[in-house]
Amino acid sequence: MIQNTKKEQIYKLLKERIEKRIYVPGSRLPKEVELSAELGVSRKTLRPALEQLAMENLIERIKGKGTFIRDAEDSRTKILVLNDEQDISNPFHYIFPGVQIGAETLNVNLELCSSPSILSQSEDKSATRILKCGFQGIIWFANNFNGNEPQLPIFRKTGLPILLPHAIRKDRNMTGFHVMGVDFRKVIEDGLRYLARQGHQRVAHIASKDMRGVTLEEYFQCVRMAGLDEDTGLLYLTDDHLHKEQVLCGIDFLMRRLEQPPSALLCFSDFFAVYVYEYCSARKIRIPDDIAVLSIGGQIGCNFMNPTLSAIDFNSMEIGRNAIRYLLEIICGKRHPVPFITSPHRIVERESTRKLIYQQKYRKGNQL
Repeated sequence: MIQNTKKEQIYKLLKERIEKRIYVPGSRLPKEVELSAELGVSRKTLRPALEQLAMENLIERIKGKGTFIRDAEDSRTKILVLNDEQDISNPFHYIFPGVQIGAETLNVNLELCSSPSILSQSEDKSATRILKCGFQGIIWFANNFNGNEPQLPIFRKTGLPILLPHAIRKDRNMTGFHVMGVDFRKVIEDGLRYLARQGHQRVAHIASKDMRGVTLEEYFQCVRMAGLDEDTGLLYLTDDHLHKEQVLCGIDFLMRRLEQPPSALLCFSDFFAVYVYEYCSARKIRIPDDIAVLSIGGQIGCNFMNPTLSAIDFNSMEIGRNAIRYLLEIICGKRHPVPFITSPHRIVERESTRKLIYQQKYRKGNQL
């Protein structure tokens, strides 16, 4: 069990007193020196807790007058959440639960909306409506912008801070908004290096043509850095990442039409991996004995696949919680704009890659 720091303990204690109305709304907190003495901590430990409570609008610090308790319900920060895509691969489905948890924790009120509502009137009227509703920031689940999206001028006219929680680097230049996202070049590099360490030399990658902003040159740089076979035929790009037949066609090309098939496959998404499993099952190709499979995303219940699916995991829940925190910090002026807020990733090893290596070692041991 992770032990909370003293600063976190003080923050939680004060927040609990506010929520239980031990500190009555409108009342003034004791001065810092008095409150720190009462709680048995230094002012250095107390101040971060007060700053966090102020960011959540639970207290109001008025210069020369003191720190006052605000009503937790009436003071909630209002954030508009815009999402349009409904297909199952849309990151919204995996990230939004984390957004909800973060909002509840940080005293934030969320309101969901879709583009038809935003675009139902003129740009000026829509922007004015957003402001009149009291929204203080916007989370927009969208990426791969071309700069012509009709929502862009509306949101710009509001002047509100806007966060794209799962986007790519170029979206910052296209929109001017705050952008969070995974470093996909690093994701691919880490995935290829992992498979190389597992003993694979011919590693294929099946992806959509945009490759999430990674260029062909960057991809093959990653291949070379991992010391893998640079055969260009090992990279197969589809026009549509949701078109099952295109993906199956790509898998068939990699498995049957290359002179030497790959021993491992890096999949653009979990949904590509699902099609790989379907293809292999139909053709009696064993995972991982005949082909190791590593997915990018880790969002679809990898432990329920047979064999369990190894994945480069984005930790969608954490992305959601961080999105709320980052936007709140931007609203409160605690976070300076940066070109790109990188969301961490990690490789979660399961049977689809690990078992093959164990079998190879076992076989070598038997040969000895």
